[in-house]
Amino acid sequence: MKITFLIGNGFDVGLGLKSKFKDFFPTYVKWSEHKSAKIKQLSLKIGEDFETWADFELQMGQYTNEFEPSEIRIIVDQFRDFETEFMRYLEIEQNNLSFEDKNAICQMVVSGLKNFYKIENLQPESSAAISNLLTKRRGEDRQFNFVSFNYTSLLESCLNTIADGIIESRKVGGTNPKDTIGKIVHVHGTRNNSPIMGVCDASQIANSELANNDRFLQYFVKPRINTMHRTHQDADASAIISQSDIICIYGMALGATDKNWWKKILLWLNNSADHQLVIFDFDPKFSTTCQFDWIDKENSILDKLSCYAENTIDIEKLRPRIHIAVHKNIFAMDLTNQLSTNECESVAPSGGQDRTMALSS
Repeated sequence: MKITFLIGNGFDVGLGLKSKFKDFFPTYVKWSEHKSAKIKQLSLKIGEDFETWADFELQMGQYTNEFEPSEIRIIVDQFRDFETEFMRYLEIEQNNLSFEDKNAICQMVVSGLKNFYKIENLQPESSAAISNLLTKRRGEDRQFNFVSFNYTSLLESCLNTIADGIIESRKVGGTNPKDTIGKIVHVHGTRNNSPIMGVCDASQIANSELANNDRFLQYFVKPRINTMHRTHQDADASAIISQSDIICIYGMALGATDKNWWKKILLWLNNSADHQLVIFDFDPKFSTTCQFDWIDKENSILDKLSCYAENTIDIEKLRPRIHIAVHKNIFAMDLTNQLSTNECESVAPSGGQDRTMALSS
């Protein structure tokens, strides 16, 4: 039996990493102060409307309207600078976390993997639906696979605390099935190995001329970038999804720049009546003090998914197998080193337009 977790930035944030856009942007502005006007243009543009840029990848597509088709290299240089500095920022911030208490980290991760469907996280009927499926197949080994959308190695650091990758050994009749850690795929690369940022397809590029420029699409459309890199990461992730029995989305917004993945998951869910989808939704303001609250929350998530669904898929028919957990942090644990300071404040900029570091773009 295969249980797959799609892991987003919420996982890293739950460990204490300051990896939100609003955390990084002030540092990026500071690091950009002494760069060339051409490179600094991006930080100035973001500063004009910070809230809109919080969805950075989607805004990348809108930003293309600022350029002529002949200025592809200027756009590339600006986003190369942003990406390079963001990866450097993540390295600094990651070094502020401590993994010394491996036993505590192991307990936290194992608990999250074993209890994600329990009643303390899901509604009773949702919890029962997944529990019944696990009970029906209790004699099988269970493999937990991970599709990470993060650039850090924090997921690996946490999973590596589990001895031999064995989450649990169970006794069922005369057999001893095991629950183990399986594959980890970084579908958008990692901090030091071809990180990928961009839009989902040409429809998200506001500049119509650039949206029809094949060379530009190679630089800014994530599926095209993956193809150009020849890493097979997207194909590996697709295979993991298609082979899953249960999929759990954790720490991710259902954003439009990843809509290809939501389409794949909906097709997977539609392919078998046994498939179950769990979505952990981050909403600290969510309340259940009114009869409409839960209905509004569930409808809002399903409405968003319906935007990505193929015409042949009826979201309402899938509703009983889409289970929602609201503001439940199953992998939360503060790993920040209390003795450390924010090193980003004292780190000098890495340079401007003369940088030669090669990244995905």
